[in-house]
Amino acid sequence: MSDLVRIRHNAEKRTDLSEATVPELRAAVEARLQGAGESVLAVWPADRVAARIHVALLLQSIDDLWYPAMDDLVVIADEPEPTVVVLDHEEQLTCTRLRI
Repeated sequence: MSDLVRIRHNAEKRTDLSEATVPELRAAVEARLQGAGESVLAVWPADRVAARIHVALLLQSIDDLWYPAMDDLVVIADEPEPTVVVLDHEEQLTCTRLRI
């Protein structure tokens, strides 16, 4: 089992975003990143690409950075505790706070 699958298995909550508008998507991601600090790591696993991005820019551009039904977008925040937020190609949002 991959590390990401294992992390998602322990997710606090799974949210279906298949019918969400862009403002609803933005609000859902913002709620999961509450207190995340100024920047997060955005990862597109299928493309093997990652970039550090300001949270405000991520939220503002979320509909350009994640293509439902095609991409998985993993967002990793270090603050206030390590958190992994996943928007997957099945339009599901999960959030896992890692206990280290």
